[in-house]
Amino acid sequence: MTATSSVTVRLVSGDEVTIPAALLNGDGDSEPRFVGMSVDGYVVVEAYGMRYGVTACCGASAKGSMTGDDEPVIVCRACYAEVDEMLGAPMDVPAENRWQPDEDPIDPESLGLVLDAAIVEVERRRTVAAELRAAGLTDRADRWQAQASRLAEAIGNLRQIG
Repeated sequence: MTATSSVTVRLVSGDEVTIPAALLNGDGDSEPRFVGMSVDGYVVVEAYGMRYGVTACCGASAKGSMTGDDEPVIVCRACYAEVDEMLGAPMDVPAENRWQPDEDPIDPESLGLVLDAAIVEVERRRTVAAELRAAGLTDRADRWQAQASRLAEAIGNLRQIG
């Protein structure tokens, strides 16, 4: 995931941090969802049953790679820049550094950015659903369409708040 827009969220501690807006839209299953900040100051997400840090450069996960000298390194999955080796391991988030989504985490200036990103995501999911349906993969298409519908409903709720 390449970070294109950002949003400010409030942690349980009251601290505010800025993260890629797309991390608020993740489902926490196959798409990363923001959890909070590690003790080392990394943005931590959850996906595929794991919590891990994302890179500052691209908001992507890290992975192992090899240098030209056959030395192991940890790199950004999106741009392949070398990153802190801590990003290559599972991470936990202390209670005070967790995001508290029930407490109006979005500042008014960022709400428009979140809505824009969510609208684009709804259209993407609808397009994928149509392509899957055309390929005869009805069950998968139905799941993508259901996700698009839930997200569209969430957008309507956010508009009422804003």
